[in-house]
Amino acid sequence: MAADMVMPWLAFAADVVEGAGDHGSVGWFSPKNTYFWVGLGFVVFIALIARQAWGAIGRALDARAAGIERQIQEARLLRDEAQKQLAEDQRRQRQAAKDAEAIVEQAREDAKALKAQAEKDAAALVDRRTQAVESRIAQLQQSAVAEVRAAAAHAAVAATRQTLQDAMTGDTGRQALDAAIAEVDKSLH
Repeated sequence: MAADMVMPWLAFAADVVEGAGDHGSVGWFSPKNTYFWVGLGFVVFIALIARQAWGAIGRALDARAAGIERQIQEARLLRDEAQKQLAEDQRRQRQAAKDAEAIVEQAREDAKALKAQAEKDAAALVDRRTQAVESRIAQLQQSAVAEVRAAAAHAAVAATRQTLQDAMTGDTGRQALDAAIAEVDKSLH
């Protein structure tokens, strides 16, 4: 098959070589030289197709390059946006860490203040309870002293009555005794 394709060209080359010696035969540009015109037509045809193909390929490559350029620009924009977002997130993280430290420090100070206040309140409560107990003890002591005095007064009155009864006899003695007992009872209570 390759020999079939090569043979016409060899024949054409032989004709060209034979015609080169004698000027009357078919030359390169002669209208009778069909191989030349077919070859020329083929080259022109291929050139036209190649021009169209190169134009289409060039436009496709230009479109592809433009698409790639757009993608690169979008990627750059996305990268820039991501870097801005990263910087913002890092700033927020630093701020959150500072806020957390401030909150912890404030909580420690509040805990110290609450502890101090609780100790004050506990001391005040103990003081109030102590005072209340001391006051109650003083009241009970006064009450006990009053009861002892009353008991002593009753005992003294009873003893005086008995002594005076034994010493005095009669109605006048009894009346004087009752008046004295009433007077002593008033002065002791």
